[in-house]
Amino acid sequence: MAALPGPMGGSAGDGLHPFANKNLSSKKQNSGKILSGETFSLFLEKAIQLLRPDGRLSFILPESILNIRTHADIREFILSETKIQTITLLGRAFTGVFTPVIRLDLIKEIAPEDWQACVNQETSSNPIRQHRFLGNPHLGFDIATRGHEEELLDKIYSIPYATLAGNAEWALGIVTGDKKKYVLDTPISGAEAVFRGSDVSRFRLTAPKSYLRFTPQDFQQVAPERIYRAPEKLIYKFIRPVNTVGMLARIKSI
Repeated sequence: MAALPGPMGGSAGDGLHPFANKNLSSKKQNSGKILSGETFSLFLEKAIQLLRPDGRLSFILPESILNIRTHADIREFILSETKIQTITLLGRAFTGVFTPVIRLDLIKEIAPEDWQACVNQETSSNPIRQHRFLGNPHLGFDIATRGHEEELLDKIYSIPYATLAGNAEWALGIVTGDKKKYVLDTPISGAEAVFRGSDVSRFRLTAPKSYLRFTPQDFQQVAPERIYRAPEKLIYKFIRPVNTVGMLARIKSI
């Protein structure tokens, strides 16, 4: 990181960081805040500490810093020590690296409650109140939620409500370990229709086009059969890109 004279008597930092995931216990001894031992978290924490008041820095970081639970410690440090100036989504910016990245621009100054960070995407730029991140689970930076959506969510949660927590069982789908061997294109005796990821669309399921003989002892990953055969279930698919993190389709039976 290079420290240069910056505006308003502060300092500017430019960081290009190899954000390798190296959880070394010896690193944790150098930080009282970052318990995860994540290399990029420790690097970012130190850079913020070295900044003068009102200093600014810009880092290229993995997009996972925004919401993964492991990174809650560095998010807490960012929220308590800095104003988030901009978060710019860059996608898969590096050849041979499949991890999407962001550019994070910070100002070393305590953020007032009404401070708004700017979230930049390829075709849009949206302001988001930084203070709202403090109320999110694990201090997640839910940058996909815009201002009017935040107001709607606040209104929804201001009245009595119920969630799936404690009211549903969760399970992963079947992983056969050998798709060519077990997943069939045409029905045969003893085979059942199954939904694949490509059959899950936003709020609906298309008609299944694949079939499977349910032999759980042969599969790589399988949940208890009673969950798959429950009379009512929600099918969840984790997707990217756009501003959608998941989709649900409700069905009575498969």
